[in-house]
Amino acid sequence: MYVFDLGDASMARDQPAAGWLRRVAQRGDQPIYLALVDALETAIRAGELQPGDQLPPQRAVADQLGIDFTTVTRAYGAARARGLVEGAVGRGTFVRRGAIEDEAGLVDLSMNLPPPPQDVSLAALLKETTAAILDRTDVATLMAYHAGPGAPGQRAAGAAWLEPCLGETSLDRIVVCPGAQSALTAVLTTLARPGAGVVVEPLTYPGLIALARRLDLKLLVCPVDDQGFMPEALARLCAQQRPAAIYVVPTTANPVAATLDLQRRGELAAVVREAGIWLIEDDPYSRLFDAPLPALAALAPDQTFHIATLSKTLSPGLRTAFLVAPSAGWADQVTVSLRATVLMGSPLTTAIAVRWIRDGAAERVLGGVRREARARRALAATILPAARGAAEGVHVWLDLPGGWNPDRLRGLAASRGLALVAADAFAAGPDHPNGLRISLGGPTQRPVLRGALVQLAALLAEAPPA
Repeated sequence: MYVFDLGDASMARDQPAAGWLRRVAQRGDQPIYLALVDALETAIRAGELQPGDQLPPQRAVADQLGIDFTTVTRAYGAARARGLVEGAVGRGTFVRRGAIEDEAGLVDLSMNLPPPPQDVSLAALLKETTAAILDRTDVATLMAYHAGPGAPGQRAAGAAWLEPCLGETSLDRIVVCPGAQSALTAVLTTLARPGAGVVVEPLTYPGLIALARRLDLKLLVCPVDDQGFMPEALARLCAQQRPAAIYVVPTTANPVAATLDLQRRGELAAVVREAGIWLIEDDPYSRLFDAPLPALAALAPDQTFHIATLSKTLSPGLRTAFLVAPSAGWADQVTVSLRATVLMGSPLTTAIAVRWIRDGAAERVLGGVRREARARRALAATILPAARGAAEGVHVWLDLPGGWNPDRLRGLAASRGLALVAADAFAAGPDHPNGLRISLGGPTQRPVLRGALVQLAALLAEAPPA
C-alpha cells in the first residue's frame, strides 16, 4: 500500500473539505484515480465531509499529491458517476445531498420539499447573497435579538411575496415567522384553549396532528369530496361543534394533492363568515402556480389567518414564513405567542430571504423550481398514471389497490430501497382513504426519481402480501 505524501498538509488545514486527501492510499495495482474516489467516499461515510462541502480545485489536488491533472479529473468524474458529488464549470465541485443514501439505494419519496431549481445554483446564490449582506450590514446588529413581528422592510418583502395570492396587504397585519410550524403554533395557542375543536379533513398535515395532541385540542373531521371540504357539511359541523378554528390547505392539499377551485373557495368563505369561525389557511404551494387562485384570506380577510412558508417554493433551509392576520391587533397577539415559543427566527436566513425577494432572486429560484416540478410531475404521470396532483405540484397522491397494508408496504418498499409515507401518517381519525403521498422533490437527480417510481410501480403491480 502506498500513502501519498501531503507534505505540511497546508491545503488540508486551509480548506476543511480537503482533509479527506489524507485518506488517499493506493492498494496494489489499484489505479490512482480510484484511490482518490475511495478516499472521498470514506470521508463522506465517516461524516468528515457533509452535503454541500466544496472540494478543492482539481489543479490544487494534483499539485498537492504530485499526480497528473488528468488523473484528478478522471477521479472527480468517477465520483460524479457514483453520485457522490455534483458541480458545474466555474462554480466548483460539491458533496451532493443524499450522496450516500442514493448510492446505497435508498431513495426518499416521503419528505415533501421543492426539487433543485433548474438553471439556478443555490450554492452560488447563497454565497453571493451572504457576502453582500455581511458587507453592507453591521454584524453586531444582524446577530442581535430581533423579537417582534419583523422589521418594516421584512414585512414589506412578505407583502410583495404574497401579492399574487392576496393582493395588497397592510404591513401591520404581517408577522415574519421562522417557518410555518412556528406560525401555526402561534396561531393555535392564540385562538384555542385546551379541549377546543379544530376542523380538519380526514387526511391532514401531520404537523397539525402532532400540535393538536400537544395542545390538547380535538380534531373534528369534516366530510370531503375530490376538492376538499363540502360546504354544507362544514356549515353543519360548525353549527353543532362551535370549533375554535378550521384548518385548510387550499392548493395541492397535503397529502391528497386536491385544489379548491374558485367557486368552492367562495362557498367556504361564505360558510366561515356566516358561522363566525376562524379559518387557518396553510398555503405553502400556491406560488408554484404561474397564476395562483385567490387565497381564502383574500375572500374572507376578517376571519382568516394566512400562513405561507418559503420551504416548499424556495428552500426549507431559509426557515422563513409570512403570516397574515385578520387585523393589526391579531398580528400583535400572534407575535406575543410567537415570542413565547420560539422568540425569533434566524436573522441571517431571514435577511437572505428578504434580499432574494427584493432583488428578484426569489422569483428566479421559484421559476427554476416550477420548471423542475413540472418535469417531475410529467415523469410521474407516465409511470404512475393513476396518481393525482397538479401539474406544478411537488407531490402526488396515489390510492392504494385493495388489500395493501401500509406497514407491510413500507417494509417491502424499504427492502427495495424506497422510503414511503402512507395515509396513516396523515389520519385525523379512523375513517380515511388508503393511499400514498409520493413526494417528487426529494431525490436531487431526476434519473434517481425515475428509477424509484419505476420500482414503486412494479411493487404495486404485484399482489398484496397476505
